[in-house]
Amino acid sequence: MKKIEFRTPNPMIPVPPDEDCGEAMKTCNPRERAFVVHYVMTGGRNQTESALQAGYCSPDKNNAAAVTAMRLLRRPRILAALREEAEKAMKTCVILATEVLREIALDASHKDRFKAAVELLNRSGLLVETQHRVTVQDDRRSVEEIRAEIVEVFKRVFADRPVPPELAEPIDVEFVSIPDSSREGINGIKNIQAVENIPEKEDWDEGLD
Repeated sequence: MKKIEFRTPNPMIPVPPDEDCGEAMKTCNPRERAFVVHYVMTGGRNQTESALQAGYCSPDKNNAAAVTAMRLLRRPRILAALREEAEKAMKTCVILATEVLREIALDASHKDRFKAAVELLNRSGLLVETQHRVTVQDDRRSVEEIRAEIVEVFKRVFADRPVPPELAEPIDVEFVSIPDSSREGINGIKNIQAVENIPEKEDWDEGLD
């Protein structure tokens, strides 16, 4: 087995001293700590570069550094230290995240202004409780019963106005529910169509030119 050529870790990597290390980082040696810190700082985008910066190989030996990085990422103490340092990095972003929410909440034109305000309240301990109520109705009526009800509603709609003769006694009825946001009608009627003598499908296009 070829011996790994060690170098001094890059002094620009902010490796924490022993007193500032967590329990997992304390089990790592200086090079392992440098690898962990660099790996977390760069978001794990280039493990080979992290190994190089930690001093495991010379810059001209990328292949060796890549193999070393893979081995490091299999060590339990390295994985524990990575998790520990990642959690610390997340906590340092709290102020930044709070400021982003604050900027959105202060922007009267932002589409997510209300959501940002709610998130700020939740994070400050003033929890905003939201409730969603869903009502499911099991309608076991027959088609004939539903048709009869629609006809009666239709007649009530035209109780104070003339009813066209062709709609007074509908032969067949079609009904379609539409969202409340686009509802148009009287007394909450969503969409009612009464049709007499429905033509055959092949006759629909006749007389349209």
